[in-house]
Amino acid sequence: MTQNNADASAVSEGEMTANALLEALGTTLEPDLLVEALTHRSFSHEHPGAKNYERLEFLGDSILGALVANAAFHQFPELDEGGLTRIKVALVSGASLS
Repeated sequence: MTQNNADASAVSEGEMTANALLEALGTTLEPDLLVEALTHRSFSHEHPGAKNYERLEFLGDSILGALVANAAFHQFPELDEGGLTRIKVALVSGASLS
C-alpha cells in the first residue's frame, strides 16, 4: 500500500475532506472546485448557496463540442456547415456519451 492509500484509509468513510481526497489521488486542484464538481444539484437546492457541478458541466460540454467541431472540420473538408453540425450533434449528444 502506498503512503497516499494509507493516509486515505486512515480517514473514516464520510469524513474524507477535499484536501484528503486530492492528496489520495495525487493531484492538485482547488479544493472548493473539487467539492463543486462532486456536488449534485439536489444538494444545492437543499443547501442554499452551495455550488453544484452544473456550471462545470456546461463548460465541459462546450469544450467537448469545440474539440469535436474542430476534428470534424478537418476530417471532412467536403461537408458544409449543416453536415458538420449533424456530425457534431451525433457525437456530443447525451445519448452517444452515455
